[in-house]
Amino acid sequence: MATATKDPCPCVLIAPQIEADDGTLTTAGLYRWEEGQGVATLVVDAMPDYRSFHPDTEAAHDLAHCDGLLLVPTDAAVRVLNPATGRAFGLGCDPRSGAYMVVRIFYRSLDEVELYAGGCTYTYSLGAEVLTLTAGGTDQCWRETAAPPPCPVIPGRTATFFKGSLLFTPHERVLDGGEAPGFVRFSLEDNDEPFGVVPGPPCEKRIDYAASSMAELRGELWLCVGSPRPGMGSVEMWACGGDLTGARWDRRHVVEACVFRGNRSLRPMTASAGAILLRAGPSYLWRYRRRGCEPGYGDLVDTRYLKYHHPDNDAGTVVVEYPMKTVLAVDVVPYVPSLVPI
Repeated sequence: MATATKDPCPCVLIAPQIEADDGTLTTAGLYRWEEGQGVATLVVDAMPDYRSFHPDTEAAHDLAHCDGLLLVPTDAAVRVLNPATGRAFGLGCDPRSGAYMVVRIFYRSLDEVELYAGGCTYTYSLGAEVLTLTAGGTDQCWRETAAPPPCPVIPGRTATFFKGSLLFTPHERVLDGGEAPGFVRFSLEDNDEPFGVVPGPPCEKRIDYAASSMAELRGELWLCVGSPRPGMGSVEMWACGGDLTGARWDRRHVVEACVFRGNRSLRPMTASAGAILLRAGPSYLWRYRRRGCEPGYGDLVDTRYLKYHHPDNDAGTVVVEYPMKTVLAVDVVPYVPSLVPI
């Protein structure tokens, strides 16, 4: 008789944003945390030049992950490292060549023009560049794509990697009130026409792209969007498991506001067979039960209460507890350790 294999515990990397007495904000380091643990383990020491995304600093971005590699953007550079090996640099992977790539979309110009009747309109010019990383070396410069992106994207919003493509979130605010055609797709396999559009799911109401969030979970592309159902802050979870060309979305779950305190910006992180781990608000992780006792409900983890393992040359491993009031927010990214070299 076959023996059932245990579903692995979801694993994430946490970067606490700590406020010092003088008001400066620093990232204490990167910590590995598995669901159910009360202590997170240090994998990368303090990163003083990393700042997570903030609306007032659009040059900063969230962390990104691909095949065990971690993208850590800063104001002046982009760093890629493998926390399992301690090496650096990348972020998506071309399935044909095996090369890892960093793609950046930028505004050459973005001007806001006020209208006489109130409101405003925007004029903009877009560009995109690619940096290819291989096991044998790294490109010395960025190369620009032949054609610009088909739609403006939200600054500071890291793209999601899925099946050879990077998916960027459209920036509807600069589209003169027009509706975005869908998510901007960059194919890492197509050098001639890399850009395309992936339509969003067939929601009953117009998608609020700014409040949506996306992630790859167990081989499927998952999207959290605001729900038209009663209850402020309700969220629908949609999944797409096939090819992105002509994407077919399936609505899997609807989460009512009362379950997660009305936060409508739920962000999927990782998934097991029985639960989905989502980020809710600046410091919470929420375990949404897909089956078993009380499906649709789950445990809420406040990462400000976590303890952190630090290696110490004199005392071995020490446990650090940051004062809760100093942890303003955390950046969280799914993580699967690997030995991919860069």
